[in-house]
Amino acid sequence: MKSRLFVVVFLFASLINSSCKDNCNNELAVEEFKKDLQTVAYSIKNTNINLKELPLVIQKIEKVSSIESESDSNYLGKFHPTSSDVMKWTNWFENNKEKLCLDNKNNIYYLKE
Repeated sequence: MKSRLFVVVFLFASLINSSCKDNCNNELAVEEFKKDLQTVAYSIKNTNINLKELPLVIQKIEKVSSIESESDSNYLGKFHPTSSDVMKWTNWFENNKEKLCLDNKNNIYYLKE
C-alpha cells in the first residue's frame, strides 16, 4: 500500500514539475528583457520624454537580476537609471539569458532552475 502511494505521489509531483517547466517561454523572455533594456537606455539618452512605464521596467529588471538601479526613487518609483545600471543588467543578462523565463500572466521574469 505504501509503495502504491509513493508511486502516485511521485507521478503527480513529476507531472506538476514538467508542466511548470513547459510554461517557461525563454525566447519571449529574452525578447522582452532586451526590449526593457532598450527602454531604459532610451530613457537615459532622451531625458525629455515621458515614460510612465519606466519605474515598472526598472522594478522588473531589479527583481530578477537582484541588481538595484543607482536611480533616485520616490513614492512613484525610480525614474533616472544610469548607464552603469544598463551595463550591469546587460552583463547579468548575458550570463543568465538561457535560464530566463517570462510569466505572461503577471508580466514578470523569473529564472528556471
